[in-house]
Amino acid sequence: MRQLVWIAVLLLLVLSPPLLAEEALTNEGVLKMISLGLGDEVVVAKIKEAPRVAFHLEVDDLVALREAGVSQAVIGAMLERTKPVTPPAPLMPANLGMEVVSVSLKGADGETPVSLIRGDMSSAGFGPYRNMFMNYPGLKARTRTHDRRPVLLVTSESAITGGHYFLAKLDVDDDDGVRSLKISSAKSGLRAAFGSDRGLMAPDEDWVVPFEAVEESPGLWRVTAKKDLQPGEYGWYVNLGAGIQGAGLFDFGVD
Repeated sequence: MRQLVWIAVLLLLVLSPPLLAEEALTNEGVLKMISLGLGDEVVVAKIKEAPRVAFHLEVDDLVALREAGVSQAVIGAMLERTKPVTPPAPLMPANLGMEVVSVSLKGADGETPVSLIRGDMSSAGFGPYRNMFMNYPGLKARTRTHDRRPVLLVTSESAITGGHYFLAKLDVDDDDGVRSLKISSAKSGLRAAFGSDRGLMAPDEDWVVPFEAVEESPGLWRVTAKKDLQPGEYGWYVNLGAGIQGAGLFDFGVD
């Protein structure tokens, strides 16, 4: 007989909803707490800690809550609990050739982050005289400096070497409203085909400025131009090939 009783209890627990589970907090529950004279702090705390909520917060519901004396702070807490939760973005795999580089311009006033911009490709000429250009929107970069030898702080997992990173000088095209960078020519294409580390997307040698790079800490490089920069438009050109930053430019200007 005792065994049958235990079986009945187990079946009741399996087939019935949890008796001890706390019910979802609803509009009626909030109104009940307000009618009991509980302060806003208590009601808001209860809303935040409730395991589940089932609020109705359409326009008519909000009007009814306000007419019933529910404060803006309590309604705000209710709205906050009903916001959809955005899952965190997945981390980018480091082994897929998608290295992420960041750049800051260091000056007397501190460090200023430099934004990455992408350009549109164009060509000029034909045959062996055909040249390729990357055209970046706008005539001036937002980030600017008066330092003729600005210091760039570059974070990069790979070493700052020729062929992947360049300090580029841009040509301003007033007619088209862009800043252009010559990235290849027939000559550089032949070099790339025969093993040059510059690659097809590397800037033309006459459009880059020599620099020195010192690794101040693992993955953080201090980059300085080897000669004074004339006033104009420049950029740290990333030639990683594959990845989201391939052929991207961290642009800045020298005034």
